[in-house]
Amino acid sequence: MKTEKNKPVAEEPAVEVYRTYDWGLAEMVGEFLKSQGIVPAVRSNSFNVLFPSGSGWALADVAVQVLESNVERARELVKEYLAQIGVEEPPKGEEQQ
Repeated sequence: MKTEKNKPVAEEPAVEVYRTYDWGLAEMVGEFLKSQGIVPAVRSNSFNVLFPSGSGWALADVAVQVLESNVERARELVKEYLAQIGVEEPPKGEEQQ
């Protein structure tokens, strides 16, 4: 990445803040983060393998990522959003700590 004056700038890494098996839920979380001023990336490592889930068909392992500088705020927003919509899935890292 280059600045306006063509000086190289270190790229900021993306960090995962939420992981689910439900592509639709991941998209909703991503849209919520976007509405709060955080630019997310919703990605899956699957090869379009679909399997039945509680909410229809799902892609395996969908992650929502944000820039490292937004991680703390994004995790709090994800936690609040999931509570508002009644989903009991903790953000990535919370269940492992």
